Amino acid sequence: RALNIRETHLPLTYKQITRHINDIGHIPYEQEKYNEARQYYQRALDITERFNASAYEDIAVLLSNISLTYQQQEYYVRAFDFRNRSLQIRETYLSSDHLQIADGLHELGHIFQAQNKYDEALSSYKRALEMRETFDPLGYENIAIILTSISNILKYQRKFDEALNFQNRSLKILETHCPMNHRYIALNLNNIGNILLGQEKYNEAFDNYQKVLAICEEFYSSDYESMIVCLGNNADVLEDQEKYNEALTISSTSINN
Repeated sequence: RALNIRETHLPLTYKQITRHINDIGHIPYEQEKYNEARQYYQRALDITERFNASAYEDIAVLLSNISLTYQQQEYYVRAFDFRNRSLQIRETYLSSDHLQIADGLHELGHIFQAQNKYDEALSSYKRALEMRETFDPLGYENIAIILTSISNILKYQRKFDEALNFQNRSLKILETHCPMNHRYIALNLNNIGNILLGQEKYNEAFDNYQKVLAICEEFYSSDYESMIVCLGNNADVLEDQEKYNEALTISSTSINN
């Protein structure tokens, strides 16, 4: 109703109308109705490009939102096109918006990663990391997230030593500057365990999984899904070591949970 009133009685306030349409689009997006969300984002984009073509920030945001809908639907070529357009606008007209550019590069990396284009993903992630470390050195969680993204790519490429280095950097940042973020610390430890498992360093992997389990038991004991994952990782390591009785005991605990 508010949108209809604006469009009928306030036709010149294009900026307000498009932002309202964009906000409406967020509702179906949160409901995972991506086609419907995209219709609103596209409608807002069309109006902005027609009547307020120099509103580069708004256009970049709308292009980004459209990209996210395609990304969620695994239409990666279309997602890339819109994400790249958004990024080009920021780099050309909003070059001082370093953190938004870093976020765009990080999302671009996700799109490449989903298509198994690991070299391109790694390049995007490293550019994002450089910008974050340069222009937001105190944004510890964001830096840690990008370090993890880089580590994941290197792990997929079976460059385990490099992957471990980046993941350890991420973990150290979190333990030093974000010690209350237990869930992400646990995720980092779990990732380190996965890398060590890939290197067949079973005892070290098991130690990391045990640390993850300890965090889950202390802070997320009612999160049964996380507990099952933690126990399952421990059981997998024991099976790889042919410690079948111990693996069976842990697996039984997982089932009982």
